[in-house]
Amino acid sequence: MPLETFTIGKVIGKGSYGEVYLVKHRKERKQYVMKKVDLSKASSRERKAAEQEVN
Repeated sequence: MPLETFTIGKVIGKGSYGEVYLVKHRKERKQYVMKKVDLSKASSRERKAAEQEVN
């Protein structure tokens, strides 16, 4: 889904690689959480693990 599908709210958690946000689907009006991960400093193994987590 495109990022524009959601309204991004407040940060509800932080970790080593990024932050977790409370978001709301614009049409459905349902709330979800979205994890934003900074992979710029991650190793190739860590990047692969992050990709597998999404899929």
